[in-house]
Amino acid sequence: MFRKLNYLFFIVSFFILIGCTSNHPECINDGNKELKIRWGTFNSKTGRINGYQLNNNAGLSRLIKSNEKDNAFDSLLFNIDENQYCNYLGMIRDTILKIQALSEPGDSLHFIEYTDAPRNVRMRALWNPVNKTFGSKGFRAIYDSLQAIVKVVR
Repeated sequence: MFRKLNYLFFIVSFFILIGCTSNHPECINDGNKELKIRWGTFNSKTGRINGYQLNNNAGLSRLIKSNEKDNAFDSLLFNIDENQYCNYLGMIRDTILKIQALSEPGDSLHFIEYTDAPRNVRMRALWNPVNKTFGSKGFRAIYDSLQAIVKVVR
């Protein structure tokens, strides 16, 4: 009897250990490996972008582009918590579904960009940070949350 209990305890412990060690959130998978979230400031006169990028491994990189053709990224700054990344991804997807187009005029604009190349999806919301419009409300909240991640980097 004691031997059967030990055997049962071993099997239950094994499954618990396996379940605890493979805890990648659902949103981090091979199907989303090219998904990118970008945010920052865009100068409409010069085309210059200063911002950040999150890849699907929850890696945060600095993003600097002097024009549309330029793709300049600094090295990986750090990885954020995977669950936190999934929360941001969910917030962005929900906001995109509610507000499908946002482009406000101005010289210095804030933006959030969602890109998923394999699925041919690219969405960029641009808004003037001076104006507090109804349409930009959801994106402003996400932008502020994302900026809170990088305050440590500055």
